Amino acid sequence: MVVDRRGSPRTSVDCHVQLITATATWAARLTTISRVGALMRLEHGFPVGTPLHLVLGDPAFDGVLELRGQVVRTHASEDGVDVAVMFAPLSPLVFEMVDSLITSCRLQ
Repeated sequence: MVVDRRGSPRTSVDCHVQLITATATWAARLTTISRVGALMRLEHGFPVGTPLHLVLGDPAFDGVLELRGQVVRTHASEDGVDVAVMFAPLSPLVFEMVDSLITSCRLQ
């Protein structure tokens, strides 16, 4: 487990995520997640400040989790672009759902 600059634990995962903007929908891979944000890899980036709607799901996760956030950083990688998103404030119930997603998608 890695700790980001804000001190929130993040976990390496490997899950599909759908990113929805005001104009399009994109497929990406979720690579790390915490209670405050996520890092995804996709074919292209988004400008910092872009609002995103994230739809996460996995066969091991019972249901679909929908989160809203904003792009805070992008970085080119060997096989795409890493996009960091900070989530909008989450309710306690959504925190629990994020924890379940982390457990079900965690890399061993």
